[in-house]
Amino acid sequence: MRILALLTLVVAVVYVPVSSARAQQDTKTQRLTALEAAVVREVNRVRSTRGLKSLRPAPTLRTAARSHTKSMLDDGFFGHDSADGTAFSERIKRYYTSRGWRSWTVGEALLAERSG
Repeated sequence: MRILALLTLVVAVVYVPVSSARAQQDTKTQRLTALEAAVVREVNRVRSTRGLKSLRPAPTLRTAARSHTKSMLDDGFFGHDSADGTAFSERIKRYYTSRGWRSWTVGEALLAERSG
């Protein structure tokens, strides 16, 4: 019985951090999604004051942005071009094709915040 109790305790200890880590990741994802939505709202607010059409988020561009953000954090740089020198436009083409369009335009806004 003592072995079973110890085994149960060990299993509980192993599973608690995993559940906690998953909850923290879910919270981070929710904050990121909220931040992305807030940026789109603000950009569209500014566009509307200038008589421009609102922009809509594109899932593939969101993926590109998140990937680039991760690269900047992992590789310790900040810029539109990739760490390997790949131009912004080339990086975007990997995620978003011009299929069905004669022309398309894309922009990127980078935001940095010092923590601590």
